[in-house]
Amino acid sequence: MIPSITYKPITVDLQLGDLLLFMTDGITEPRNAEGLMYEESGRFHQVLSALSDELNAEEVVENIIQDVIDHMVD
Repeated sequence: MIPSITYKPITVDLQLGDLLLFMTDGITEPRNAEGLMYEESGRFHQVLSALSDELNAEEVVENIIQDVIDHMVD
């Protein structure tokens, strides 16, 4: 934890079938040829919106990683 940042505990009620996704800046910060970071491109929200509810957690991660790779080579 970073001492200068104040963290506030929260409670989240998860239901059966909900997906809780943790990620690092290794997902949000890769850049494409124009220097645009993945997070700034809007692709992350697009890929999440397009995911099927039928995918398991591993398939969700695979889809996100593939989209990050596609972003870097665009």
